[in-house]
Amino acid sequence: MLYYNKALIFDYNRPIGTWALCQVKSESWGVRFLTEQEKENHANLKSPKRRKEWLSSRVALKQILMDLGRIESPCECLVKKDQFGCPHINLVKKSPSATVNCSISHKNGFASVCLSWGAEIKLGIDMECVSEKPFKLRRAFSHADDLLTSIKDAKEYYTVLWACKEAASKVIGMGLLKDLKDLIVEADDDGRFAVFEKGRTVSRGTYDFVQGFVVAVCHKRLALSENHPALEDGLETISI
Repeated sequence: MLYYNKALIFDYNRPIGTWALCQVKSESWGVRFLTEQEKENHANLKSPKRRKEWLSSRVALKQILMDLGRIESPCECLVKKDQFGCPHINLVKKSPSATVNCSISHKNGFASVCLSWGAEIKLGIDMECVSEKPFKLRRAFSHADDLLTSIKDAKEYYTVLWACKEAASKVIGMGLLKDLKDLIVEADDDGRFAVFEKGRTVSRGTYDFVQGFVVAVCHKRLALSENHPALEDGLETISI
């Protein structure tokens, strides 16, 4: 298994979460991280590539929680999705209703994940391979005011831009339903960026080049009055 992680610091003095990159090479080894329900979900996936990516994301999230000392066994939690397709982690040993905010992305057999340490922090992650595709599709998602000052190569520029906007759309909560042309990205030379919509800052994040991928992570703080899909399902988002 390839696995490593680092803390998410953003603009704060203390970390607000963790992200990790993971590739499980042996499915028979990785399934030991799964609950019985997750094993059934994994077995129902038809594509071998999709099974490995799905498994890698679950292993990564559970490994982070074990590294943090929040769980002793990977079967003490399971990753579920709400009615909007947004993932969250159920800490089933602590309480059937206790959940942790997380986000998942995968590409070419790898999974990149992140989870927040505070219930008030929502995260979104996206990983992309640098390629011609984002450049060819740039008119579908780019905005005239987008600005990534440190990137000169066109393929890298539009791959990073795509990843930043996809990560932001997950934080906003609309995913693929969001028109990415409505979002404007401004990034500095250190890989930090802000995302704007109609003149309002909707998210901030960081991007980096890792193992041949662009990985972008966005965050925002949830207001106490803001509706949260997990809460609508009777779940309790907690700090870890």
